Amino acid sequence: MRNERIKLLRGIFSRKNEQPTAQIFWENEIKANLLVGRFMLACAAVLAVCWLMNAIGVLAISQKYVLEIFPVGIVLLLVPAVICLAFKGEKKWIKYMTMLSLVITLAYLDSILTYNVPLLIIIPVVFSCWYYSRAFTVQVSLLTTVFFAVSAFCGAYFNMEAPDLNFATGELWSYVRAVMAQSFLPRWFIFAVIAAVCYVIAAHGRTMVIEQDVVSKSQARIETELDMANTIQAHALPAVSELSACRSRLFDLAATMQPAREVGGDFYDFLYLDDTHLALIVADVADKGIAAALYMMMSKLMLDNKLTVCQAPGTVLEDVNRQLNKKSLHGMFVTVWLGVLDLETGDLVTANAGHEYPIIRHGNGDFELFRDKHGFVLGGVDGMKYKETRLHLDEGDALFVYTDGVVEANDQSEAQFGTDRLLAVLNRHKDAGMDELIAAVKQDVDLFTAGAPQFDDMTMLGFRMREPIAAPEDKAL
Repeated sequence: MRNERIKLLRGIFSRKNEQPTAQIFWENEIKANLLVGRFMLACAAVLAVCWLMNAIGVLAISQKYVLEIFPVGIVLLLVPAVICLAFKGEKKWIKYMTMLSLVITLAYLDSILTYNVPLLIIIPVVFSCWYYSRAFTVQVSLLTTVFFAVSAFCGAYFNMEAPDLNFATGELWSYVRAVMAQSFLPRWFIFAVIAAVCYVIAAHGRTMVIEQDVVSKSQARIETELDMANTIQAHALPAVSELSACRSRLFDLAATMQPAREVGGDFYDFLYLDDTHLALIVADVADKGIAAALYMMMSKLMLDNKLTVCQAPGTVLEDVNRQLNKKSLHGMFVTVWLGVLDLETGDLVTANAGHEYPIIRHGNGDFELFRDKHGFVLGGVDGMKYKETRLHLDEGDALFVYTDGVVEANDQSEAQFGTDRLLAVLNRHKDAGMDELIAAVKQDVDLFTAGAPQFDDMTMLGFRMREPIAAPEDKAL
């Protein structure tokens, strides 16, 4: 059973850390593919509208442009865009297909519309940085440079729609060299600067994704460890089922601890010291979270260990206080209510180290606050003495011990639940079993807070004496 729990926790841990960086980049690549596909579809639509407007005479574009620009451009843009959107951008080869088509189309337009549409060719490089891949941005930049140079050369060599440069030369190659030097090279320099910026953007995007993935994995690991800590802490607190059935018939016992965070600093405990003595503990570490949980575990172990050799609550608290002060954990302390009940006689001896006053009900009366003798918190000042309080529990008498997280629970206006409300709900359900009583208090607190965040850990322990163990002389009878 223990091995199965360990495997389960390891499985939870591994699942929470399964968000590889490659998956993040793949999802981003799909988004980038769809963006490029939609852009190409929009450009094809614009060309189609211009073609239609020219056909009805709204635009005055020469037949040469009509035959060379519109049909070729629409095909080069529309086909890859439709394929990209049909596959929802979810193929590895889509980015290469769309980017190659976009580069060829814009290079073609750049050669036809020589110098009239400056730097159309930078668009593919700008889109390439959306993939957060430095290598892909470099590939697109180099491919674009080649087609950019070819388009500039072809535009000059074939004198496509005569360029806006007039050179005093009749020799073709001199003209081409002049065009390349005085037009292509300046524009290529601007293109190179923009390509470098896109490379930096791609690199920065990649770094951000990797860092975000590292943070996400770290957060998932912390959440898993906190879940495991919560499970360990819950198993460290005793269950009523751990009390033997024959003994539990003598009393009704219930307890609960609800941490404000994943793990808490409150704890309760109950354990048999011998055949006739039962120890009851409720404690509250003055903090929340992991540090409080560790201090709680240490305090609980110290109390349990001391109770195995000593049944005097005052002496137990004095010794544990001394041990905690030796640890020199500055700023950490714990309040403790400790009671040792003689199940044979119903006599209860308690000691209180700065904890909330317990609430007691005798017979058919109401629950009332019992102001026992208070001492200083454990771990605060070394050498403290703790006085003991003695009382008697008859059949039907009940005891309710809690931490300050119950009475100090805040509503939306920061008003506190308070002791009066606690007594009122206890008395409304005074004849209920301990499980039902604790549930009623919890429900009342939840109604009062009305969704306000839980500020502190809440711990409650309820005990009702059903009947004391018969004394030896009674057994003989």
